[in-house]
Formats: sequence, structure tokens, C-alpha cells
Amino acid sequence: MPLVDINALVMQRGLVAMGIITVIFGLIFIIINALVKKSILLPINNITEASIVLSKGDLDHEIHIERDGSEIGELANSFELLRRSLKVGHGAIKNNNPCQSAGLLTEASLGRRKLINQHY
Repeated sequence: MPLVDINALVMQRGLVAMGIITVIFGLIFIIINALVKKSILLPINNITEASIVLSKGDLDHEIHIERDGSEIGELANSFELLRRSLKVGHGAIKNNNPCQSAGLLTEASLGRRKLINQHY
């Protein structure tokens, strides 16, 4: 077998191996990308959309994110506590009930303490 044929065979097998490795890494990248999108980007987008709705005055829009104990779940839970406190405060101001408004801080503190105790 001449040397030229051996070099061509080695080159061909090398290109096939590189093609297979490229496909494997491409699949790994796609899987990791999908996992990151599902677990990080979509919940953050949901929180962002909820904050935009809240900024427009809609205090009835709840955040529907799985509270799984992660930092993003904790952020969503804190944001939901904020929304509820604003809703109660807004109702108290509408009804001109300062006693109920004063209880907001206590309610929010208790909710945060409960969240911290569940987390640790």
C-alpha cells in the first residue's frame, strides 16, 4: 500500500472522527441550552413580565413560578409577597383604614421569616 493511500485513509478517518465529535458537542450544547432556558431564563422573564404588569397598577396579577427552594423561586416568592402587601396596602388606603396599613410591615416580616425558615 503506497504512502499516499495511507495518508488519505488517515485523513478520512480523522475527518469522520472530528465530525462525530462536533455532532456530540453540538447535542450537548443544545441540551444544556434547553435546561438553562427552562430553569433560569423563563422564570426570570415571568418575573419581569409580572413586574411590568404590577408597575401599571394591576395588583391582581399573580406570579406563577414553581417555588423549588432555588434563588429564582425565592425571588418569585418575595415578589409575590410584595404584590400581596401592595394590594392590601392599596385596599387599606382606598378604605381609609390606617390600622390595616400599619399591619402590612408585620405581615410582610412574618411572611419573610416563614420563607427563611422553610429555606434553611
